[in-house]
Amino acid sequence: MRFGPHLPNRRFFLEKVLARAKVNLTLHVKGKRADGFHEVETAMVPVELADTLEVSDAPEGVVEVFCPAPGVPEGEANLAHKAAVLFFAESGVSGGVRVTIDKRIPAGAGLGGGSSDAACVLNWLNVRYGRPFGPKRLEELSARLGSDVPFFVRGTPALATGRGEILTPLPDPPPRELVIVFPGVSSSTAEAYSRHTLALTSREKVHRLPLSESDPFADLEGMLANDLESAVIAAIPAVGRAKAVLVSAGAGGALMSGSGSSVFGLFTDGETAGKAVRQAVEADASWSVFRTRFFYRGGAPAR
Repeated sequence: MRFGPHLPNRRFFLEKVLARAKVNLTLHVKGKRADGFHEVETAMVPVELADTLEVSDAPEGVVEVFCPAPGVPEGEANLAHKAAVLFFAESGVSGGVRVTIDKRIPAGAGLGGGSSDAACVLNWLNVRYGRPFGPKRLEELSARLGSDVPFFVRGTPALATGRGEILTPLPDPPPRELVIVFPGVSSSTAEAYSRHTLALTSREKVHRLPLSESDPFADLEGMLANDLESAVIAAIPAVGRAKAVLVSAGAGGALMSGSGSSVFGLFTDGETAGKAVRQAVEADASWSVFRTRFFYRGGAPAR
């Protein structure tokens, strides 16, 4: 996410900021908690694919969120609206905000678009009003909005545990081209977890991220694992077809992201990634196909 200078004395401030998507390189479901959430262990990395938010000042007490994309709620039902209300309530700041979301990240795709939009608004407001919250406190507040929101507030690779709100920093993964396929059918997070059973995954060897090693991404393609994938594929066969297309096109590894339904493939060269885009587009006209890369705040490392 990008932020401009804080201009507390300016009467009106408008800025365009990016709310980036994420992919889950691993997702291990460890069990259901007493609070109804699932205990998870997941390695998440931001990617360059992003929504664009136009954020501006509004009169005191006014919070407005607009998003013309089909199927995305506007107003109080939008998570970005909830984020703004939370910020003003907890900070005691008198102010208002208008947000217009140019949606590029598909909803219900396992890419965290709604959570990223909410985190983007929280970060913007925190900068705009002189940072009343430190990084840790802002992450704690953001967890009230959703399990993924603290990850997007931080905006760097992390191993998320608990229900997803406890973050352990990870180094940047090695550069890869990513091709993401959204098969046109959204996957409900609640339904994905309800279909999943611990008995199913107990028969499988789950890849664990070796945090004790100096390079946890040494075998990037080999570490890909998602406990929810098989259950979602059974309910939404297009997820499996999309994965098969990416693998046949030369992906070094492919995986469903989060609770689905998007699938991403990892590629080491642009030519093969371009071939995968073409094959995915030809495979099904209802699919949305995105070519992107891992996002690095300091710029991409040398290949």
